[in-house]
Amino acid sequence: MLKKFILLFGSFCCCALFVSAQEENNSASRLMIDAQKYNQFLYYLNQGYLEKVDTEKSTEAAIRAVLAELDPHSAYITKEEMQRVNESFEGNFEGIGIEFNVLNDTLMVVNTIAGGPAQQVGMRAGDRIIKVDTISVIGITQDRVPKLLRGPKGTLVELTVVRKGEKQPLIFKIERDKIPMNSLDAAYKLTPNTAYLKLNRFMATTVDEFKSALSKMNGVQNLILDLRGNGGGFLDQAIDLSDHLLPDGSLIVYTEGRVIPRRDAIAQIPGVFEKGKLIILVDEESASASEIVAGAVQDWDRGIVVGRPTFGKGLVQRQVPLLDSSAIRLTIARYHTPSGRVIQRPYNQGNAKEYYENVMKRYTSGELMHPDSISQDIPDSLKYETLRLKRIVYGGGGIKPDVFVPLDSSLISKYWGTLFGKRVVNDYVVDYVDSNRKKLEKDYPSFDAFQKSFVVDDGMIQAIVVKGEKEGVTPDEKEIERVKSTIKLQLKALIAQKLWDINEYYQVVNSEDQTIRKALEVLDDYEKILNN
Repeated sequence: MLKKFILLFGSFCCCALFVSAQEENNSASRLMIDAQKYNQFLYYLNQGYLEKVDTEKSTEAAIRAVLAELDPHSAYITKEEMQRVNESFEGNFEGIGIEFNVLNDTLMVVNTIAGGPAQQVGMRAGDRIIKVDTISVIGITQDRVPKLLRGPKGTLVELTVVRKGEKQPLIFKIERDKIPMNSLDAAYKLTPNTAYLKLNRFMATTVDEFKSALSKMNGVQNLILDLRGNGGGFLDQAIDLSDHLLPDGSLIVYTEGRVIPRRDAIAQIPGVFEKGKLIILVDEESASASEIVAGAVQDWDRGIVVGRPTFGKGLVQRQVPLLDSSAIRLTIARYHTPSGRVIQRPYNQGNAKEYYENVMKRYTSGELMHPDSISQDIPDSLKYETLRLKRIVYGGGGIKPDVFVPLDSSLISKYWGTLFGKRVVNDYVVDYVDSNRKKLEKDYPSFDAFQKSFVVDDGMIQAIVVKGEKEGVTPDEKEIERVKSTIKLQLKALIAQKLWDINEYYQVVNSEDQTIRKALEVLDDYEKILNN
């Protein structure tokens, strides 16, 4: 039924856009005149202008200019961008299945994707690729690598690889295949009865990943769902995930626009976690689909939202393909939470710059630092009641958390961020793990052993400082000392990721995460907080 809702909604949008155009102020004839006018303009431009004009580029610029006068989220997407967008949300691309890094002009395999073509033929982390088919890749740039390694399913590529301990280069003939991309970064138990799941976006496989992860954990009574940094994705996946958290019959979200009548999405399947304590973690980068889930859970008093106010992106875009495989994303409606709150924060038409500048102002206005900033100066018209317990929740854009966790600006370091931006930190970690892999695997045969005993020493930090200095980053010893504990935790997490996977990375960083600590405290006072 939910899938049917999406299909009907999409089909209706396409028709409604053009039906409304005919009904309002005779706009059909106006549209025809405007189209002819633009065609006439292009003709004279092409035939008479002093120099040759790139009309394709001019047309794209015109489309962008028109959309810029609307809302901040209507957009033009080139055909090249469309391909990348589709890959990032459909859940797969076609290639050989490796994570790579270009280190000292050498293409190095950082990890092989489990079950992928490269792993199946025996490639492993630390391998150095020196040739792709007949093309030498010594000195290749990072952006060129995907163009060589990706390709249609079933095509062959031959890699020449140098491996430590092998006197001669190894040759791997690999048949490209579909490579899975996951939206679930981490899934593990924080306590014997508390599951932690982190979703980085909502893509075609999100709900399947969610269900699979939960099914592998026994005795789960509490769930902490981490949507921090999750910028959204597919609407149907947000609805389906919410359906697994809410009782049957619960309104999840509704959409409504100028020519789009109200459409409701209702929970109606047996969910995998409709009972049990539920915490949703959000922050200032949680947007769109993440806000739909958090808003539905909050409005029905199904769980407790912990963190900071979300981004506030609640506009529905209809993606319309154009003749050359490019597309436009056109805003056609707004999302509303079950209590009626509008998720989209305010904006002025045609002023996207101001809209995004206001995002940055959140970091200096106190909104992300002080809990009182959530409710102060909010008029009564933007105060809503939850549907079961009649708690006060707030409109005005985004989802305001039930329990506020301030942004800890003391952990932010411009110096360390510069080292990251110049890939100094990542290159050091790749090189460190590659040089010490055998010893690390011997000393820490399991992640538990690594988590318990591995220590990042000051010498490792100093080596990064020296490496950064060679890249033109001036050392800042005071800054290093101020955030040293955070640096050590991050380095340990990055090393864990290279030895195992991203799940282990989050297990390391989450061990000192203040929002997760607060979530565990909230579980102890769950009923009291909900009924307060």
